Amino acid sequence: MIEIAIIEDNEQMSNRLRNILSGWDYVSRTHTFSSIVAYKNSYKKLDISVILLDLDLNGESGISVLKLNKTLPKPAIPIIISSSINPNTVIEALSNGAIGYVYKSDPDMKIIECIKSSLIGESPISMQIASILIKNLKIDNDENNRSDEESKIGLTARETEILKILAKGLSNKEISHTLGLSVHTINIHVRNIYKKLDASNRTEAVFEAKESGIL
Repeated sequence: MIEIAIIEDNEQMSNRLRNILSGWDYVSRTHTFSSIVAYKNSYKKLDISVILLDLDLNGESGISVLKLNKTLPKPAIPIIISSSINPNTVIEALSNGAIGYVYKSDPDMKIIECIKSSLIGESPISMQIASILIKNLKIDNDENNRSDEESKIGLTARETEILKILAKGLSNKEISHTLGLSVHTINIHVRNIYKKLDASNRTEAVFEAKESGIL
């Protein structure tokens, strides 16, 4: 059983999320907060496992909640539920520890699925958000830099592109959807990336890529 915090200033949306969660037996308690201040005044008294966070609460930035959460001994799993599809906002949230990012208009079941995915270590991102993120993701296309990267690790241009997308937390299925490639093709590229970076999972691959100067 888990406790979930909803940080949302729109009462209608807050009630919708609470109603969605009330029908899920896995949730023991749901806490709602209409402001960041209200959450910060209460979080120490609670045992929150998941945070459903709006990023714009009456002019307050939800990024501050993400930054605070990262400092906790037992951080909650933060999932952004937003109406914003600004790629810079998406990237900023993911860079500050957001595990998932879903759109407010996503179906109820999609929101439950995202929470379930996050609890088993996945990074659930709405397909709509993922598509926008990939289209606006800045991939370094400079041939000299690309050649330098390939000479260090042996990654192809496509592998380097997929590696940079992996670092943003998208699943293989989401990458295949947004790049227009089959999941099988993405799986092959990912296995090649792991082999060349001597990594056994994406966390190690991203770490090794950063150590090598690729990311």
